[in-house]
Amino acid sequence: MGTIDADKPIFNIPATVNKAGPKTDKNCQFDRILHDTVQETKKNDNQSQSVNVASQIRPVQFLNDTKTASSSIVEEVSQLIDTLDVYQQKLSSESNTLKDIWPLVEKMGSQTESLRFSSKDMAAQDVLTNIVDQCILLTSTEIAKFNNGYYTGK
Repeated sequence: MGTIDADKPIFNIPATVNKAGPKTDKNCQFDRILHDTVQETKKNDNQSQSVNVASQIRPVQFLNDTKTASSSIVEEVSQLIDTLDVYQQKLSSESNTLKDIWPLVEKMGSQTESLRFSSKDMAAQDVLTNIVDQCILLTSTEIAKFNNGYYTGK
């Protein structure tokens, strides 16, 4: 008997274990199949096997859909130009302070960085390259002017 507390038995543990081994069926061919497979594996282990070299594996190449990439760049340029329009309107309005305009300047900066990242893989002869470059240059100039206090005299 197995117990946790010496006075309280939990369950009975049989004193003997069946040492006769598993029962086998004379009609079962598992033993023969297992034996044949082990012998075949031992025979194949002695033969040299070719190993694939990692250098023979080519890396995966993803092809960018240029129409999708171009349309996303056009969308980013359009959003940046819209932000620049709102910036210009708020800058020309006397009711807005520079504190009111600051969130637009931050937005223009993040949009410029996003556009710069998206367009870095664009082909040099792409028609959009000139437009993207001009948009980035104009926005960067406006951000620099704002940060350097060009509009504080307003």
